[in-house]
Amino acid sequence: MSSNREQWLDIAKGFAILLVVLGHVLIGFLTAEMYPQYTNGLNYVVYTIYSFHMPLFFAISGYLYGRYEDRATPEKAKEVLIKKLIRLGIPFVLFSWIQGLLHLVLNKYTNRYFDPFRFIKMYASPFDQFWFIYALLAIFILIARMEIAFRKDALIFGILVILKCLPSLFNVHVPLPFVEWFMAYGLYFYAGTLVARHAQPLLKHPFLMGLAGLTYLPLNLLFYNENTMEAVRGNLAPLDATLASVLLAFSGILLTLFVVKTLFLTVRWNNAIFSWLGMFSFEIYLLHTMPSAAVRIVLQKLLHTNNLALHLSAAMIVGILFPVLIGWWARHNKTIDFMFYPGKYLKLPKRPKTDSALPA
Repeated sequence: MSSNREQWLDIAKGFAILLVVLGHVLIGFLTAEMYPQYTNGLNYVVYTIYSFHMPLFFAISGYLYGRYEDRATPEKAKEVLIKKLIRLGIPFVLFSWIQGLLHLVLNKYTNRYFDPFRFIKMYASPFDQFWFIYALLAIFILIARMEIAFRKDALIFGILVILKCLPSLFNVHVPLPFVEWFMAYGLYFYAGTLVARHAQPLLKHPFLMGLAGLTYLPLNLLFYNENTMEAVRGNLAPLDATLASVLLAFSGILLTLFVVKTLFLTVRWNNAIFSWLGMFSFEIYLLHTMPSAAVRIVLQKLLHTNNLALHLSAAMIVGILFPVLIGWWARHNKTIDFMFYPGKYLKLPKRPKTDSALPA
């Protein structure tokens, strides 16, 4: 049985990964223009999900980094680089190629044409859901360098806030994804680090988080517009939209933690379901898009049905169960397991069991 701390983290990851799958399924519907009568509603749900679910993953990763990793030194930074290139880099490359090849074979059935040249470009600009692994790798590496250069956690966080706002202030798109995503999501990661290092007692008072998190509901309605939609997706947007996206993200994270600690952690069936999803969150993240898309293709183009409830439920169930089955198989097959968790089989410095929101 996991400790309470590990359990709430698993539950939070499980809730977040459920939102990831739902968001990608709905974006698939919108891209395919399947339900024009529901476009506004679907856009609003996607906006709500994206306003906090990826910042939540980065914040959990940062919390675990702050909880288990010492402040970086030059030697530590080198160790972090090696570990993360193995733990995140190998799955990134393997599953990008697997998904890319499948997409290439099924090009005539999918919403977007897959250009084979993307196999080369992915090392500088990853495609589809793999951007998160790439961004997390950038954050681990660059945060370690910042901790060497700046010795104060609060100073580092302040710099990350400024970096978040710089593209909006100067209306400039950063052409390097490695840096761009670090600037966009580094502050959420380091917010989690600050909580782990300096404010863990706050996690024992979920109702305080709930009071702060309730601000998410009016902010969600207040800031819902095209500019804020771009900002919550990490795209260039005016400064006011960027600041709104930051408020939405942090209030959404607090509201999620309140729900996790007061409902999901105390209700037994919720506890089991979301803990289970959390334990397989990495497999689900890597593998959910293709089976979900396959369900849409089969139902729409072969069975000629566009029933929204059927499409949504089938895509969600298959998009979650297929990766979980592969993950379960991997637990019993070292070759498959290596593809997800190469650090278990390559000699690395010892570390705690989990150090990122999506264990790698």
